[in-house]
Amino acid sequence: MTPADTTTVSGLGLARVVDFRIPLEVRYDGPDRLPAGPTPVSRPVSDLGLFATLAGVIGSGDPARQEEVLGGGRAEADIRDVYRTFVTSPENRAQFGATLRELAEGSGPLLFHCTSGKDRTGWLGYVLLHTLAKLRSRLVR
Repeated sequence: MTPADTTTVSGLGLARVVDFRIPLEVRYDGPDRLPAGPTPVSRPVSDLGLFATLAGVIGSGDPARQEEVLGGGRAEADIRDVYRTFVTSPENRAQFGATLRELAEGSGPLLFHCTSGKDRTGWLGYVLLHTLAKLRSRLVR
């Protein structure tokens, strides 16, 4: 975060910041840079080694190696496998479930994130919004 981002985030009154990154991602990108106030919570969700693979293959700068590892639908299959583990892995379900329980308990504003904000964060965001929409439709009847 930039200093301006830190100022903005500090005004949100966050109680916790949940980080779904695995330890390798944290070592690569560094720990969260948070303003004073929110408690950082590490809840790593497995990516089946995809981050390490992508960092190595893309970082190699070798188009032939990139095609070999990611081409021919292999990247899509890898992403599908990772997404599947969001619901098939007991460890991943526990990490997501703990975050959903905290949100349901209403113990203060909570921010959750991963590296890019589209896979683990996007998936949990979908589950949360879908659940809230279902609850709303039941209450409106």
